[in-house]
Amino acid sequence: MKQKDKENLYRLFRHHGNVMGTARATLMSLNAFIEALKALRCDRCDFVGLYQELADAIKNTEPKIIPLIHLLEAFEEEMAEYVDDDLETVRTRAIQILNAKSALFKSKAERVTQHGLIHVDDGDVIIVHMASSVVSNILLQARQIINRKFRVIAMQLDLVRTRQLTNALSAAGIEHMVAPAYNLSHYIEEANKIFIGAVTVTADRKIVVPVGTANALSLCRTQGVQSYLFANTLHYSHGISSSQQIHREETDMVQDRFSYKVTTHSHDLVDLDMIDVLIDEDGVVETENHKG
Repeated sequence: MKQKDKENLYRLFRHHGNVMGTARATLMSLNAFIEALKALRCDRCDFVGLYQELADAIKNTEPKIIPLIHLLEAFEEEMAEYVDDDLETVRTRAIQILNAKSALFKSKAERVTQHGLIHVDDGDVIIVHMASSVVSNILLQARQIINRKFRVIAMQLDLVRTRQLTNALSAAGIEHMVAPAYNLSHYIEEANKIFIGAVTVTADRKIVVPVGTANALSLCRTQGVQSYLFANTLHYSHGISSSQQIHREETDMVQDRFSYKVTTHSHDLVDLDMIDVLIDEDGVVETENHKG
């Protein structure tokens, strides 16, 4: 795969990750892979090479999509015994395994949601900095299934995600307001909790999260707002934070005849110690801040 094609692929992953969240982007990628296998027309001898080229690119996105990488690695292990079979057998078995991996991811995510419901109480005012699917599902089910009465302070995101989140909250009858992240200090005293998801939890106790999350968590900590991170274990990386390949970009700017360069990063990197309560598919995880 040409370098330019890889860069475009990484940009596409970042876009979908920001708009849909890492969980939805992971499932969308698995489904796209399944459809590609159904449509693939090639000689048997070309199959492994074509897969490896795509897999290598997916495993090196900026940032890395750890749950997708874990699922692909497990897929490769299970497919190892079929690599010498005919193309149709390989295709059929690959689709079966990928469907099973998709079901596994959905199951883990749903278990996190179920454990998350017990952390929503009547009277809560919950800050939502990003519309991750697990956080959204917890809020919606807390209102619709167990009839919790709470409010949400939603930080303004890009148009697509802001519309998705506010439409979902409105449809569920959840009282909410939308405010720019840079104005959070005006509303922080109303809140008692902040709910976030994560792209990745690293081996050196860092979390990769959407840009702006670090500022929100810092403000919440100074004001005594309890922070909750919801992430199933497929989001846990074997690598350290410096290996996560957070995308860095430099852009030339010209304003009123003044030229300068702006450096941006696609995601924030935050110490796990900033999180008070970590919940995975098995429930609350014991951390330095929360002893079970």
